[in-house]
Amino acid sequence: PLSHSTLFFPSSTPRAIPPTTNPTNQSHNQLRRYSACLDIFALRPTRPHRELGDIAAFLAAVAPSFPSSRAAQALPRDLAKLLSSPAAASMDPPLRLALAKSLMLLRNRGVIAAEELLPLWVGCLRLKDKNLRKLVCNHLVADVKRSNSKRRDDRLNRAAQAALGHSAAFDESSAAARASLGL
Repeated sequence: PLSHSTLFFPSSTPRAIPPTTNPTNQSHNQLRRYSACLDIFALRPTRPHRELGDIAAFLAAVAPSFPSSRAAQALPRDLAKLLSSPAAASMDPPLRLALAKSLMLLRNRGVIAAEELLPLWVGCLRLKDKNLRKLVCNHLVADVKRSNSKRRDDRLNRAAQAALGHSAAFDESSAAARASLGL
């Protein structure tokens, strides 16, 4: 029943990856989907946009692998702009959380500097989203600890204390005050 022609023998010659499964093509397809999702989000920012959060998480995961691509260069700026916009307060909470997690992943992988995100995180502490405030507060403390683990990073320490201290002094949000005490 089994002949030589029906058995599978791996070829000794390497085959090209088909274009549909090529990782570079997939990331470009995801970039196009991300751009389309951003356009749809701009039309109705208060509606749930689960796909935007999923694509942002994917692009944040692959951005360090393609440092010269648009994903690595523009994604942190796009996500920060979305979270710092006035629409962030009325944004769907799971989407807001997914975008913040994507930015945290980019920060943890060294794509974006901590000093660039401090004003954004302080702004997120003012939002009425308990899960987001808890995540941001824990991330701020862990990020400062991680930055100071090998050697003391005075610039980051001063920037964090100034941003959180200013927020605690001039803001009625108790979450910002608690976060500044944690640092």
